[in-house]
Amino acid sequence: MLTSASNGVLIPAFTEENCAFKVFLVKKDDPADTVFLVSKNYTYNTPLNDPNAKPFGDKGFVVIRKDGSGGIFKKSQAKSLDLIGKLPGGGTVESAANCLNPGQ
Repeated sequence: MLTSASNGVLIPAFTEENCAFKVFLVKKDDPADTVFLVSKNYTYNTPLNDPNAKPFGDKGFVVIRKDGSGGIFKKSQAKSLDLIGKLPGGGTVESAANCLNPGQ
């Protein structure tokens, strides 16, 4: 659980390990259906196969796009990129500067 100190600093510090989401670096010129945020149990264009992944295991995942739309998707939809959206820059997870790393 994250709490805020009187100076506004989160305790414990907000890190990749204690966050339930992956946040992608989306740029102004990326299309509206660009993926902005996914639940941490989902890796773009990869089947869900870890029942112990946080926060939802292999039951499903959440996606929010740049335009504010989003959805809750089933395990079987993990590779349905037409439903999920595009990565920033139209590239791979790595070229999309995957995941804002709050620890840096």
